[in-house]
Amino acid sequence: WRDTARLASPVVDIEDSTTGTNLGIRLTSLRSVLPGTSDLKVYGHRMRDVPAGCLRPVLGFRNLHSLRLFDIDFTGPHPYLFQMQNLEVFEMDGIYLEWNLDMLSGLPRLKKLSCGIGNSRLRGSLKSVRALRDTLTHLSLHGCRQVTGSLHDLRDLRHTLMKLDLQGCDLVTGSLDNLRSFSLLEGLFLEG
Repeated sequence: WRDTARLASPVVDIEDSTTGTNLGIRLTSLRSVLPGTSDLKVYGHRMRDVPAGCLRPVLGFRNLHSLRLFDIDFTGPHPYLFQMQNLEVFEMDGIYLEWNLDMLSGLPRLKKLSCGIGNSRLRGSLKSVRALRDTLTHLSLHGCRQVTGSLHDLRDLRHTLMKLDLQGCDLVTGSLDNLRSFSLLEGLFLEG
C-alpha cells in the first residue's frame, strides 16, 4: 500500500486542535508516507501561537498545487509559505499571519489567492500583485484592511483576472473605470 500511496496524488485534510509543534510532526510524517500529495487542507480549530517553522514540512510536498489553511494564529513570520514554486491555489481563512503582498513573487504559478476574514496582518500594495500577471485568475483580499494601492495598480492582470474581491480593503482607491478593460472579469466585490 505504501507504493500505491507514493504514486497517488491524494487530497489530504489535517485537523489539529492541539499545538503547532504537533502539527509540524504530523506534516512531516504525512510527507514521508504521501509525498505525492497535491491538495493539502489544514484546519487549526483555533490553534494559537503557532511557532515559526511548524509548517515548513509543506515544502517537501513537491507536487503540492493547493494549500488551504483555516483558523490558525501564527507567531512571527513564516516566509517559507511563499516559496512553493508549483503552488496554484493558496487559501487562508481565519489565519493570523504576518506577511506582505511582495512575497507573492515567490509563487510564480499562483492562479488563486483567497484571504478570508482574519487576515488583518497582511500588508502591502496591490502593485505587488503584478508579479502574477500571467497566471492569477482569482484574487480575494476580503477584509485585509492594511492593503493599499489603487484599482489601477491591477491593470497588468486585465487579461487573466476573472474574480476580484476587495471588500473591506478600505485603503484601496480607484473607480470602476479602472476595470473597464478587464475582459474576463466575471465576479467583482468592492464594498468598503
